[in-house]
Amino acid sequence: MEGEIREYNGEKLSSISAFRENSISGAPDVDLDSYRLEVVNSVGSSKSYRYEEVLEKFTSMKKVVSLYCVEGWSVRVLYEGVLMREILEDVGITENDKVVILYSIDGYTTSLLVAEGKWGYKWARWINKIELSSDINFRGFWESRGYSNEGDLDKSFLED
Repeated sequence: MEGEIREYNGEKLSSISAFRENSISGAPDVDLDSYRLEVVNSVGSSKSYRYEEVLEKFTSMKKVVSLYCVEGWSVRVLYEGVLMREILEDVGITENDKVVILYSIDGYTTSLLVAEGKWGYKWARWINKIELSSDINFRGFWESRGYSNEGDLDKSFLED
């Protein structure tokens, strides 16, 4: 693809065509002007951020990461984003907060973001809500269908 980044700081990256679209209902059309990220902790404290606020308020970072899909393919890509830890600290983390639940615009849920060392189903995109929860039994979209809640790459992606 023309203009595609194929290397970053000397690290070779996969072609964007190697990354398969695996959204549960297709890639959503996200309107950045009306986008809001809602963040709530287990005691009900919450904050809402516009897209520009997320980029301005929190530390941005870039990192080359490898994503491994349970379907057998993988990609090495440049991840760009903000530090979730800072977002969570901004809303306030309580001693009751045991699980981070991510909700995506297309209805996808899981309990991690860019999760190095985890199967690709533990990654989420187009997040519009982050919930800190005390519910240690929460299971996301694939986890509620028999995939491992831990999602560790060195183990089976299926629940034992």
